[in-house]
Amino acid sequence: MRLGHVVNKALQGSADFRSKLRTAQNEFENEPYILGKLQMSIFWSILRIVNIIFLEEVMAILTLKGSQEAKQFVTDKKALKAINPINLVAKTDAIKNKPADTYSNIRGNGIKDED
Repeated sequence: MRLGHVVNKALQGSADFRSKLRTAQNEFENEPYILGKLQMSIFWSILRIVNIIFLEEVMAILTLKGSQEAKQFVTDKKALKAINPINLVAKTDAIKNKPADTYSNIRGNGIKDED
């Protein structure tokens, strides 16, 4: 009985050893895959952080530039009105509503007098 028990124990131990060896081999074979996944995970995390920082800076610049452009547009409009507000309104109205009583219509022939 004692010999059978020792043989069983040795076989069981060898099965455990084989199982552990197989697990270690699988882990070793999968190591490049796991390292690759880890590297890609780190890469994407860093890229995400860089994108967030970059976008925040770009948005701040665009917001600042947009507000400056809006302010410049308002200033330009005010300057135009200050220069000649009546002429500006008259030109706009003339473009929209072309008057029927032009010189050529009054003459009746559509030809200007070149005197």
